Amino acid sequence: MTAKMDVRNTVRAHLQFTPAERLEKSERLCAAILRRPTWSRAQTIAFFAPQPQEPDIEILWKSSAGKSICYPRVCEQELQLFQVRTPADLLPSRWSLREPAPIAANAVSLDKIDLILVPGIAFTSAGDRLGRGGGFYDRLLAHPHFRATKIGVCFAVQLFPELPHEAHDIRVDCVITEATVAAE
Repeated sequence: MTAKMDVRNTVRAHLQFTPAERLEKSERLCAAILRRPTWSRAQTIAFFAPQPQEPDIEILWKSSAGKSICYPRVCEQELQLFQVRTPADLLPSRWSLREPAPIAANAVSLDKIDLILVPGIAFTSAGDRLGRGGGFYDRLLAHPHFRATKIGVCFAVQLFPELPHEAHDIRVDCVITEATVAAE
């Protein structure tokens, strides 16, 4: 656990972008996602509500016509996905997150997700991921009904040659930064 905490602290120290730098990097990262065949084919995509130090993937909303977009919500110790019409539908919640309202009619079955954009503190080019430490995404991605393509999303400074890895840590299929596309 100490090794994971050391990586988290190192990354947080390097995520000091101005708003203009974050926007420019986020735009390049989103352009790389849009070039992926998985984006074109996907009908239902799971986003995450980015925090200020994360890539602003909500830029992708401009290119999401005809797609169903959902976001995760922490329910108990699990992430559940709910469809939203716009990022404005997200509400402030615990941990300074924005989450969808838990409206049963908007719940999205895990087997309906075609593509998920996965946040992380750090990734490797092989798809290993280090999250915030709660295991929420690992439990979601390990669910037997979850078959979506998993794209790790981060800034280039968050890519490491290797990360501490445990048996319950779930890999993503590829990692996209503003500078690279790794794994697949």
